[in-house]
Amino acid sequence: MTATTALVRTMNPTDCDQIPPPLAAMAEFTNGSRLAPHQRKHAQLVHVRTGVLRVSTATGEWTVPPFRALWIPPETLHEIRMIGGVTTQTLDVEPHLAGELWAECRVIEVRGLLKALLLQILDQPLDRASGERSGLMIKLVLHELKGAAPVPLHLPMPRDQRLLKICRALIEHPESDDTLAGWAKRASASARTVARLFQAETGLSFGVWRQHLRLAEALCRLISGRPVAEVASGLGYRSASAFIAMFRRALGETPHRYLRSPDD
Repeated sequence: MTATTALVRTMNPTDCDQIPPPLAAMAEFTNGSRLAPHQRKHAQLVHVRTGVLRVSTATGEWTVPPFRALWIPPETLHEIRMIGGVTTQTLDVEPHLAGELWAECRVIEVRGLLKALLLQILDQPLDRASGERSGLMIKLVLHELKGAAPVPLHLPMPRDQRLLKICRALIEHPESDDTLAGWAKRASASARTVARLFQAETGLSFGVWRQHLRLAEALCRLISGRPVAEVASGLGYRSASAFIAMFRRALGETPHRYLRSPDD
């Protein structure tokens, strides 16, 4: 891994509600790299330029495709795995400012003004002389974050041990087309109980949870260079067209367009 610090928190804040300049850094990781569980006192906005991140906490997993970002609240213990050659831009946000945003991780779209602000912050480091400008920029970033569109690539994990058994088995075999009743039988529970617990503990139905899992796995396989037809077959879809239709319904674009830079 290599990292370059673009902004350093050296200013004695006096302007714009005493907002200090943020700390931003670019980092590059090789495929398969891993950051062991850790936490920061600051919130972080991790903007993925290339590759895919898989971020795990005690409550779930978030998959972050290229050209999207992950919000990580302060003091969140998390582990990160890199799929493909990964390049990230990370922006630290002071804890007292992070309280304006989400209390759990969230994958978001990075477009328009938010994208321009992040590029500007990284490309033109701020210093003591730019206090008012830096304060205004970070306030604009926070404002844009509040309206950023969420990306449905969160895989919440249940607490119930029977559901955990099912979820872990599906993670190992995302291609499985076994029914809810079949999985419930393996977990020594009724289908009705499993359906109710899935909704109560993850906020998702069993079918939607499995679709989120397949989307996350598909993105990792696609970014690794596997053909769409191979990914579709490997995840249990009868045809590439069926997989593409599901992908488009969930994420709004075909796999090819989704993983391409919006500027292309």
